[in-house]
Amino acid sequence: MLSRSLHPVLCATAIALSAVLVLACDRNGPHLRAAWDGPKAGKLRAAPTAAWCPRARRLEVGAIREDVGVALAIYPEEALGAGRYEAFDPGRYAMQRPGSAAALRWFTEQEVKGYQSDSGVATVTMEDGKYGVQFGYRLVSVTLTDTLRVTGQATGLIPGACPADDVSQPSDSG
Repeated sequence: MLSRSLHPVLCATAIALSAVLVLACDRNGPHLRAAWDGPKAGKLRAAPTAAWCPRARRLEVGAIREDVGVALAIYPEEALGAGRYEAFDPGRYAMQRPGSAAALRWFTEQEVKGYQSDSGVATVTMEDGKYGVQFGYRLVSVTLTDTLRVTGQATGLIPGACPADDVSQPSDSG
């Protein structure tokens, strides 16, 4: 039986070990860092999600923290692989392969500020079964009133299933 004097020490030790394990796991998990300049400079550090969409042949990477979100779309020729993916302006051109696009948004008290890429590049790497993406884009506001420059990196990405590919087909009611 534990003495009452050891119980608080063991509880504190268990909590401390749990915190260390959580932090250690977090360092090894996927990360996205992004920073931007322009009319409203900012940065984002968050755990990203990644999804490979086989029907569209597209890698989607996104991260949200509080009121800020960053998203990347990588369009390979066929299969996703390491390489350089030049940006195209999705507002002006049809999707280009290989290619990439980026978006950034945040909320203010009055509105949602949205930006999309019109130029830039994403470089995809692969190591130990995990993808990494280093990126730099010029982003234009959806109202076309200002621009930002965003740079960043996503690491430790293991793409999951694509939400768009999970849409069930209606059953044949014959």
